Amino acid sequence: MNHRRANARKRMSQLLFLFVGMTLMLNQVTVAAPKKIDAPTFAKLLAKAQAGSVMDQVRVADAYSQGVDGPPNMQAAAQWYRKAADAGDPCAQTSLGVLYLQGLGVQKDASEAARWFQRATASNFPLAQHNLAVLYLNGAGVARDPQRAMELFSRAANAGLDIAKADLGMEYMAGTYLPRNPEKAVAFFKEASKHEMPVAVFNLGLAYENGSGVRQDLGKAVELYRRAAVKGFAPAENNLGRMYLNGTHVQRNPAQARTLLMAAAQQGNVPSYLNMALCHLHGCAAPPDDVAAYGWFLAGKNSGAAIPAEFDSMFAPFATRLTASQLAAATTNADRWRADHQTDPLISNVKLDHVPAGSPIRAGRSTSTVLPTLQDEALTRLWQQSSTPRRISPPNSVR
Repeated sequence: MNHRRANARKRMSQLLFLFVGMTLMLNQVTVAAPKKIDAPTFAKLLAKAQAGSVMDQVRVADAYSQGVDGPPNMQAAAQWYRKAADAGDPCAQTSLGVLYLQGLGVQKDASEAARWFQRATASNFPLAQHNLAVLYLNGAGVARDPQRAMELFSRAANAGLDIAKADLGMEYMAGTYLPRNPEKAVAFFKEASKHEMPVAVFNLGLAYENGSGVRQDLGKAVELYRRAAVKGFAPAENNLGRMYLNGTHVQRNPAQARTLLMAAAQQGNVPSYLNMALCHLHGCAAPPDDVAAYGWFLAGKNSGAAIPAEFDSMFAPFATRLTASQLAAATTNADRWRADHQTDPLISNVKLDHVPAGSPIRAGRSTSTVLPTLQDEALTRLWQQSSTPRRISPPNSVR
């Protein structure tokens, strides 16, 4: 077993795992959830809303989505958003569109979501422009039109919307629909990072780590990953975790690495599944465990994400190395994890400040990836995550 483990580690030391998701990602916006209002205050708001105050209709909808003397009532929230939306309020129209996209309080309907985003976009509402761009980029509820998406992202970014700036930064870094320009990408990331937007901070860290559009600075990369990780941003937790595991410009700390990778995995972050597999092979904060390692690998492989061929090669021998009972245990562990932490490589979660915790707003996207590059260096990156899927942003994040 020791001989086999030594060979496995030697093979891992020859691999550089670099995940390059070249599609744009939507930034995660951290917006403090509004406090629930007390019953007397809500009664006053409701009276004003019933009297026709559009502003208070939106506030009532927000209150219902947070829960008024009880759990959230998304049906009531949708009804009040609709009242304000019908009156022409672009924020309510955007909120209603998000609810249709997710199926919260209404029947899930991407086409209806697009219709409401289009109405709000006609009022030049930046967040609606951004969300509509997401739909055009993915062909969700509308015919796929990447160029139209780029136009809408640009309009929203020019209006000062940070998430649109971060999206444009990702596109300039990838060069999929706009000319590749890493320097311009970094400028967008820096602009969007001023308000500590996790996704922009993360991508700025990635640029510093890889020396893309800026001089390489691993210390700066660690700092930026940490800033995004403390906000619970899974890709940053994943990348910071692998740096602790490798001792990349930080003191090697397998226990801290495992904590960070597990935090990312809890959010359904597939790259962290594969890094957890490597973590167990290394004996990360515990004795090496082939069964646990293979289980994590299966969780990643069966998630539907594009898995680097090198991982398949590394873990293929486990199918014959492990006993029948060990294989069954690994498979069961993988299946249970995936059932409890459902993930889709084409969609990702974002929590709205007016939607119950755990209710994700999702939007699919097509994927283009570049497989890892082989380099003769000691496990310096594991599986580096360089982008996350695009998500619909919180309706009232610009208020």
